[in-house]
Amino acid sequence: MLRNRFYARGFTLIELLVVIAIIAVLIALLLPAVQQAREAARRSQCKNNLKQLGLALHNYADTHKVLPPRQHGSLPSGNNTGATNQVPRLSALVSLLPFLDQAPLFNAIGLPTANVWDITFAPWQTQVPMLLCPSDSPTKDISVIAQNNYNFNGGDSRIQQAGGSAPTFIGNKSTRGLFAYMISVELAEILDGTSNTIMMGEIVRPQTGRERGNAQNAAGTALPASCKATLVGGQYVPSVTLITRERCLGTRWSDGRAQFTAITTILPPNSASCYDGGDNGGIYTVASRHTGGGHVLMADGAVRFVSENIDAGDLTQDAPAVNSVGRSPFGTWGALGTKASKEIIGEF
Repeated sequence: MLRNRFYARGFTLIELLVVIAIIAVLIALLLPAVQQAREAARRSQCKNNLKQLGLALHNYADTHKVLPPRQHGSLPSGNNTGATNQVPRLSALVSLLPFLDQAPLFNAIGLPTANVWDITFAPWQTQVPMLLCPSDSPTKDISVIAQNNYNFNGGDSRIQQAGGSAPTFIGNKSTRGLFAYMISVELAEILDGTSNTIMMGEIVRPQTGRERGNAQNAAGTALPASCKATLVGGQYVPSVTLITRERCLGTRWSDGRAQFTAITTILPPNSASCYDGGDNGGIYTVASRHTGGGHVLMADGAVRFVSENIDAGDLTQDAPAVNSVGRSPFGTWGALGTKASKEIIGEF
């Protein structure tokens, strides 16, 4: 009896390798597109976070007629537990909580007796998602205290703070920017125009000890150009001494001290930062994980992406004094940080 035999023909090894190679090529082509789409979504979320902070700041100003101080003691707390040789340390982010739909957290803080660095105080450990840019990597290894990616603009001067008591200020000359120690600025003081003045800027936290996001411990000696030269390829040069990671920008959302919740418009985005030591201030630079620059919140509520190649003027000059008047030496970037210096700002 004759039988018809049918044999199922399988793939040869060469055919299988070709199919695998084609799949690998397709994955290689699609993966960057997927990563770009994810980063675009993260960047959009980061921008939206700043928009929400802008709304909160304007609602705060509508209620209180002024912007909140960057560092304050309207809640007699933070570092101020009654000792006369201590200064208030609460950040403006604490003041904004009721306007960020975080009233329960604000009420839990109340009139705290815990220092802003107290890792056992539960409210300080509470992370507000809106304060984090999703493009920045988590750094919970630094501390259990919650963190942030958005800081307050102190202008183009080294931010001055008090060493043990409130300093004496002169009217609206008290800060060239919008936020300072124990100073509440009115929106009417923004003479340069709200669309030309920065309210807040994006920052990053260092993933490693010498990475961008940390700060050189410059002790007040570094001119802007010298400070900028200490960061090469996103890493600080080996010869400089840095502050510890737990004292970097964004590592304590509750702490109003400049090194935690301030930015300056001295060095362009993604440059170095230099800590002046103690309560004397420093150069604190806008930075992001987005390619080519960082987001800033303008005083009119708009969010702009500023290139790291923006005109930053003459970095061989030192920063203007905190209570000085006049144009910024730091070009378009410096002018965007001042509220009443009468600079003419074009496209940026």
